[in-house]
Amino acid sequence: MPMNMNLTRTASAAGAALLLGASAAAGQSALNQFNVGAHLGWTKYGSATALESAPFIGIDGTYRIPFGSANTDLGIGFTFGAARPVTRGDQFPVVAFDFGDTTFLYTVAQRVTMLTYGGQAVLGQTFGRLRAYALGGGGAYTIFLDARQNIGNESFAKGYASGGGGLEYAIARNVGVRFEARDLILLGYDRNRLDPSVGYSTDRRIGDVLPAPDATKRTVHNLQGSLVFSYLPNRRGRGGAEP
Repeated sequence: MPMNMNLTRTASAAGAALLLGASAAAGQSALNQFNVGAHLGWTKYGSATALESAPFIGIDGTYRIPFGSANTDLGIGFTFGAARPVTRGDQFPVVAFDFGDTTFLYTVAQRVTMLTYGGQAVLGQTFGRLRAYALGGGGAYTIFLDARQNIGNESFAKGYASGGGGLEYAIARNVGVRFEARDLILLGYDRNRLDPSVGYSTDRRIGDVLPAPDATKRTVHNLQGSLVFSYLPNRRGRGGAEP
């Protein structure tokens, strides 16, 4: 009988240890979260881009892990955005049309499609339901020109860098809302690629009183602000507790 009791106690202790180990592993895995966000925002393009301010939509995904203190997290993920801005006709030479003794001067604009895609790193700090974070990243952007005005499908791609931050509020266990602001830095930008005017019809006789911004500027800063609806498949946090 004593031997059976010792075996029972040993088995019970081993079972308890396994259960504690499993609970610890579950609690540890709960710290890892994947956050998906849908963006609806606005871009104020720098004057050197020759683009009017325009709305954009986007999506991002970030995998977060604990970093340092209990309420600090570090994440890495991807980001994608799409916009349809219109070029500013006053940033390019006017086009002249002669009809008899009358000459008409017109500014020419076109609607382009801009796609941005790349990766980003996020560092966040949680205060109850509120979370503040900073981000930075980079990738590439592609601009597709209007096929009708350029008589063909033309596009060009260059790199970009970005930095900014935001605030996130947890509405429910799996749903949150964020306000985010960032600086989208277009690298290797060539404004002349957006000129839709035809060379032989460009008027050179009348100069602008206020010249266009420098077309040789290759690094352009653009301010973006967006409202982000986020979803976290696991919002339970440590040990299944509420955030």
